[in-house]
Amino acid sequence: MLADEQTAGRGRLGRSWTAPPGATLLCSVLLRPPDPPDGALAFLLTACLALAARQAAAELVAVTLGCKWPNDLLAGQAKVAGILAERAPDGAVVVGIGCNLNQPAPGAPGYPPGAASLEGLAGRPVGREPFLAALLAGLERRYGAVVDPQPAGRAALLAEARGASATLGSPVRVELPGGGRLVGVAVALGDDGRLVVARPDGTEAVVEAGDVVHLRHGGAPLPRGAAQPQVGGPVEGDRVP
Repeated sequence: MLADEQTAGRGRLGRSWTAPPGATLLCSVLLRPPDPPDGALAFLLTACLALAARQAAAELVAVTLGCKWPNDLLAGQAKVAGILAERAPDGAVVVGIGCNLNQPAPGAPGYPPGAASLEGLAGRPVGREPFLAALLAGLERRYGAVVDPQPAGRAALLAEARGASATLGSPVRVELPGGGRLVGVAVALGDDGRLVVARPDGTEAVVEAGDVVHLRHGGAPLPRGAAQPQVGGPVEGDRVP
């Protein structure tokens, strides 16, 4: 399903947002994976769409985006896209994306703070149809790897997600469900899609769900006893444009 504008969009945790006509790619895809959609599968399906959009941006406008755990695409500190996966009662999964294509320059009236568009990054308009075609082609290839009964496909997708991560290696603050808070360094991404955060005292916490804020590095060392992160990338912010 493709929409031209969004007047009552819904993101994670029930957040609402809007998008003006023609400026944003607003797309939802219905997937019917053969396995019951547990948390690990939901993460992989989200990763399929995020990585496909990342590849489309690189191919069409030579913009390299980073994947912020669990479901955003960033350019430096600015959010370019958000993704949401929801399970249907019959086991199907709907994965949707809102990607800023042709918004005005940051600072213009009505432009959300902390957001960026591919046009603003590339310096030229981005065709929605070519971007959608590239995204769907990349999604089809990665989804085939997820549903392949051989484990190599999922392993390759996880490796790609780790390599594209803007969260791994970054100091983070995680706002946990129920009001808790975790501060540390994101050091690993589990095979089940959960994020491993090393606390300053060297202990580790495994995060299944939460809102992540990327903190600036500021030259601080890794927490005591923490493993070297798999990927680095300081970014900041979690606003849904």
